[in-house]
Amino acid sequence: MDAFRTHYRERLLRLREIFPPQENPQAVYPPDRADVFLQQYVAAPALHQNLSRELLTLLDEIEERGGVVNGKTLYDHQWGHLLWAALTLPRGRDAARSVSIEGAPGTGKTLTLGVLLQACVRLQMRGLLGAVAYATAKPYQLSSKVRGDSAGRARILRTPPYEFTERDVRRTYGSFVRIDRYFMRAYFPLAVWRQICAHRPASIETARRELLAHARDGLSLAHAVHDDAQAGMMLTNLAQILCGSATTVRGSGGKPELLSILPPPKDAGMTLNAFTGDAAYAIPRDYPVYARESVGIRTVSPEEAKVALVPASLFTSSLQIQTLGADLHRRIELVLCDEKQRRHHMSFQGPVLSAGAKEPPLVIAAGSQWYEGRGWEQRSPRHSFPESIRRGVLPSIGVRVFPSAEMPHYPSESQEGLDQLTEEFFRTLQYFEQLHLPQPARGNTLLVVHTRLVPIMIKRLRDEFRKRRKEDAQVYGFTGGDEDREALQLWFAEQRDGASVLVSSPAMVKDTLDFPAIRQLLIGARVTPDVLYHLIGRLLHGRDLRGPRDRLLVTQQQFSNSTLSATPFVVLDHRQSFPDDGFRWVPGHALLSEQAFRADARRTAGKERRLEAVTVPPSRRLRKGEESPITRADGAIMLVRPRMQDNEEYIPRRPVYDSTNGPPTPQVIDQWAELYGGKAFSRNFSGVLTVVAGEAYGRREDPEEAVKKKVAKLRERYGG
Repeated sequence: MDAFRTHYRERLLRLREIFPPQENPQAVYPPDRADVFLQQYVAAPALHQNLSRELLTLLDEIEERGGVVNGKTLYDHQWGHLLWAALTLPRGRDAARSVSIEGAPGTGKTLTLGVLLQACVRLQMRGLLGAVAYATAKPYQLSSKVRGDSAGRARILRTPPYEFTERDVRRTYGSFVRIDRYFMRAYFPLAVWRQICAHRPASIETARRELLAHARDGLSLAHAVHDDAQAGMMLTNLAQILCGSATTVRGSGGKPELLSILPPPKDAGMTLNAFTGDAAYAIPRDYPVYARESVGIRTVSPEEAKVALVPASLFTSSLQIQTLGADLHRRIELVLCDEKQRRHHMSFQGPVLSAGAKEPPLVIAAGSQWYEGRGWEQRSPRHSFPESIRRGVLPSIGVRVFPSAEMPHYPSESQEGLDQLTEEFFRTLQYFEQLHLPQPARGNTLLVVHTRLVPIMIKRLRDEFRKRRKEDAQVYGFTGGDEDREALQLWFAEQRDGASVLVSSPAMVKDTLDFPAIRQLLIGARVTPDVLYHLIGRLLHGRDLRGPRDRLLVTQQQFSNSTLSATPFVVLDHRQSFPDDGFRWVPGHALLSEQAFRADARRTAGKERRLEAVTVPPSRRLRKGEESPITRADGAIMLVRPRMQDNEEYIPRRPVYDSTNGPPTPQVIDQWAELYGGKAFSRNFSGVLTVVAGEAYGRREDPEEAVKKKVAKLRERYGG
C-alpha cells in the first residue's frame, strides 16, 4: 500500500502539472488520496478496473524505454491524457460509459488512442475483454492510421507486397486511354497491357524496354517515340506506373494526370498483415481483424474478429449492421473513436445494444477542441491551440489578410477577385524577408477556392509560374476520390525544391487531409468561422520548420460580400485584444503564439509602412445607416450554371422511386442530392447521403425527404 500510495502521488502530481485543474473546470480529476482511489476502483465495473490497471502498467513500461511509442516520443499532453484516463476511469459504480478526450488538431490524438488500443489487445490476449472497435469519422484516413505512410505508398504505387489487381489494370488502362486514346489503342490494347502488368520492372529504363518489347507494333512505336515528343512522354509515363514511381490522379480538366511520388523504403518484412500506423501499431500480425477492403490489409470475417477497424459512419449505421450481421456489434465491449466530431456517445452504444448486447460498450473518443463533449459523461482536460504552440507541439502561426480596407474589395468568385488573389499569391512579404524566411509562394501552399474555380486556378497558377519564374511548379487539384486523396497527401508531404500547390474547395479539405510539409494556407473563398477553424486545423498538422522565428502562414482574402467576422483575429483563441473599429496589421505577424506575437510587435514597431501593413476593417456588425469601412467595387462573377447545350439550361430530373422495391439505389440518391443541392453534393457527400437514406428507409420514413433535409443542412454548413 505504501508503494502504491507513492506511485499514485507521483502520477497525480504529474497530471496536475500538465493539466492544472483551475484551467480545466469542465474535467473530472482523480481523488487526491490513493485510498479513496482504491475504494472507487474496487466498486467500479470489471472492464474499467482492467483497462485502468493495464494502462497504468503500460505507461510504466513506456516510461522505462524513454517514452517512445511507435518510434515517436510522447508529448506531455499525451502523457497527461493517458494518465487522466487511467486514473479517472474506475470511478465506482457510476463509472462513466462515455469519455471524451479533447485536444487541438495535429497534436497526436491518434497515437493516444493507439496506446489505449494496445492496452485493449493485451487484455484480449488474457481473455479479459471482448471485441473492440476502432472507428474514425474520416474514413479516408483510416488506411493511413492503420498501415502508416510506408505501407500507404506501397499500396498507392502497387509496390511489394501489393500487386496489380484486375481492377488496377483496368483503372490505369482507362486513365491512359483518356490521356491519349490513339496511342493506347494502337500499341497497347487491354490484353497486352494486362500481360505487361504481370511483371514488375526494376527501373524506368527496364520498364521502357519491356514496353517496347511487348507493344503490338514495337518497331513502329520505337520510331514514334524517336520522332514524336507526345509518344515519348506517354511511354515514359507508362514506365513510371509500371516500376512504381508514379500514379495517376484526376486532372483539372477531367483528364488524368501523372503524379510522381517517392517510392516507399524497401522493407522485406512488410506484409499485408503489417500494422505500422499510430492507431494500430500494437496489433500483432495475423491477429483476427475485420476492416474494409480499402484499408489494404488482410482481414477475417466479422464473426471471427476481435478488433474492427471501421469508419464511424458505417459502425453507427443500422443499414451496415444488417449487411454485416449483428454478431460483430453484439460482441463489442469497447469503442475507440478518432475525431468523434459532433457525434453523441449513444450513436455508438445504440447499435451495439440494438444488436443484442446486454451492456452498452465503453466509448472513449478523441476530438478536436472546437467540438465540445456535450452529452459525454466524462470530459478530459483540454489541450488548446495556444497551449500546443507554447509547448512546441505546434508551430507559431502568422496571419496575412488582403486587401487593405482602403483597397478595392471585389465580390467573391469574380474575375477581379481572382486577379487580386493571384497577384497576392506571388507578392513578396517584406516581413518574411526581414525574418529571413522563405516567401510563401516558394513553399508548399494549400489554396482553397470555390469548387467550380478549382480548374481555373490550377491553369492560372501553372501559367503564372512559367511566366514569372520560367519554371513549372507542381500544381494539382483535389476534387474527391479516396485514391486521389491518399496519393496527393503522400505527394504533398515530400520534400522537394520549388513550390508545390494543392488547389481544392473548403468543403473538400477542411476535415480531409493532413499536410506535414505545408507552409501556407491561402483562403480565396468565403468561409464561415467554423470552416475557417477547421481549415486552420489542416494547417496545424504542418511541422516543416527551419528556425525559432519560423511560422506557418494563414492568408485570407476579404470580399465585398464577406461577413468580415470570419477573420482569424475573431475566430482563434489568441488571447490578444484588437480595437473594434479596425487596426493596422503587418502581413506575416504571428497571431499565435503569445510569445511570438509580443516578439513580432517589438520587431515591427515603427516599421509598419515599410513592412506594408494593411488596415483590417472592424469585425462588428455595422449600425443602421453606418458607412461601410471597406472600399467596395463591382466585379464580373465567373460562376455560371452548367448547361446541357449553349442555349439550354441544365435542370436535374426527379428520379422515379418505388419504396415497395426496396431501399433507394445509390443512383437515385445521387439524383436527389443533385436535385436539391447540385452535382457537388451528389459527388462529395454520396456516402453520407446513402447512410441517411438507408436509415430513413429502415425507420419506414421517406428517404427522399431525409436526403432533402440532409442536403439543406450541408448547404447551410458548407455553402452552395
